[in-house]
Amino acid sequence: MKDYFRRERLIFKYNPIYWFSRLLFVFLIVTAGILQWIVILFGSAFSIRFVHSTEMEHMLPMSDDELIKKKLTTVGNVWLRYLILGIIGRIYIYYAAKNGWYGFCTRLETNSLLLMIGFFILLMVYAHEIMLDAISENRFDGRTRELLPKNICKIFIQTIPHLVFFVYAIMLIISAETRRSLLKFGPDWLHAAILIAAALLLSVNVLIERKKLKIVDYYPIGVQGVGM
Repeated sequence: MKDYFRRERLIFKYNPIYWFSRLLFVFLIVTAGILQWIVILFGSAFSIRFVHSTEMEHMLPMSDDELIKKKLTTVGNVWLRYLILGIIGRIYIYYAAKNGWYGFCTRLETNSLLLMIGFFILLMVYAHEIMLDAISENRFDGRTRELLPKNICKIFIQTIPHLVFFVYAIMLIISAETRRSLLKFGPDWLHAAILIAAALLLSVNVLIERKKLKIVDYYPIGVQGVGM
């Protein structure tokens, strides 16, 4: 934790431009309303700062477990930041819609709280999975992730939740003021239950991916992440 905040202080001290980008990003998360998921997922993909994967890095006096713990701590801190900002954004948009404040407010967000809560839970689990993928060194080994895994279990705990997320994300956008597509059928609690079930399935995949994290031999080409 201390190392994370130390790095944050150094980044903002020597790169003042990050103040502008960070404040802009916070503003977007809080006011984006129904489009908040786009901002959070985009930020999740670029907010983990990668250290160049070089031979020198792998010569540091740290065990594999210590390196993995350090990466997971970074993920946890960044994810917690998005969780807090996301909740603040959902609360702000709810009151903004009722009071006429600035924000991308829609009738659906004020009239379908259970649906929005279910979607937000799935969004945050998805964001955590994206961050785990970002710290996985296996992504540099030349292999690409299969669209439809051969493992049936993976289809249920990864592919189906992803499909549920994007189907509902699109439906929420096109149903900003009037319910459209599948949202016209069934009560809010049913849609919320579907979203939470998908979140639980994806959570299983997240736990599996966490256990599979490992430190591999270095790759000559490193990647530097962009802090959001």
